Amino acid sequence: MNRFSLGNPQDLVLELLQAKRTNLINHKDFQYQVQTSGKDLIRIMAPNGPLKHPLTFKELYDKAKDTLNQLGKLKPPCSTKTTQDAITSLRRLIAGNARTWQDFLKAVKIKAGKKSGADAIVSKLRVYASNILQSGNLHQDITDLLNPLVERTISLSGAYQAFKQARGMVDFTDLEVLFLNLLNDSALAESLKADFELVVVDEFQDTNPIQLAIFQRLKGIADINRWVGDSKQAIYGFNGADAELVGMVWDHTPPGSRHILPNNYRSQAGLVQLVGMLFKPIFGKEVVLHPARPGSPRGIERWVLKSRNYHQEYAALAVGITQLKNEGIRLRDIAILTRTNINAQQI
Repeated sequence: MNRFSLGNPQDLVLELLQAKRTNLINHKDFQYQVQTSGKDLIRIMAPNGPLKHPLTFKELYDKAKDTLNQLGKLKPPCSTKTTQDAITSLRRLIAGNARTWQDFLKAVKIKAGKKSGADAIVSKLRVYASNILQSGNLHQDITDLLNPLVERTISLSGAYQAFKQARGMVDFTDLEVLFLNLLNDSALAESLKADFELVVVDEFQDTNPIQLAIFQRLKGIADINRWVGDSKQAIYGFNGADAELVGMVWDHTPPGSRHILPNNYRSQAGLVQLVGMLFKPIFGKEVVLHPARPGSPRGIERWVLKSRNYHQEYAALAVGITQLKNEGIRLRDIAILTRTNINAQQI
């Protein structure tokens, strides 16, 4: 497992267990599906089969040393930033001697100055490392990784179930499974049919396979069903949600039974129009909505922060927000989107 740079393999086991449970996969099928996926992955990586001579870490580091040595002999020496960065990367690669498959990917990304001939020297290392997907020893490592992952996932599944049973506990997934089993009871289904005429599902894009089975069963009970969601928000994978699954439901729904909601009631006109203009080339005309609210007097502003570093950028942003506050805009109406929590703390 160490050669795959897995920080905490147990996290991967937990993800596999979640997928196994939310898809109602038994132990035998789970083992088969994981092993089959591994074989399919290897076929995709090496459609023509593995290399006759597998790549090795020793050869990778030896080629890195040779590349570094040749760069040092360049006349005149290449002092461009690109080449100096390449030299630094080579030294780190050699000194680290991590013996992880990630090192091959690092080697592929190393580039140097072209005019001096430095990049031609580095290219030999890149070509060697770029064949890593066809290397048989990587394929064997993948197989050797999946087998214990399956065993640990199945073992944890049994231990977790025993832990809950001993304490009379159920978790959210258990509740979903129990509910689905109840819906398969014809007597209960008839009773529900007499009590409920309408089923409404909001945030449908967050649907996992168990929940979809529940909704499909309810669809046969209630006369009217309304599922509302946005597949573009399914990228978060909340609680096992599957964006592809949601897309398939939409594609297989008869045209007369599916509708696009054309109006936006939440945001002011300028913002709705901007978002439609920006994302139409990517997502299509469906993202172009009609704003139900009027535009704001300020509309949309683009701030260009003339800063040399992040500290100046954050300070300029703070000044701009202060100016908005002085103009009467409430702080609670202002939100700042950042890439990471650390960025938010710095701001």
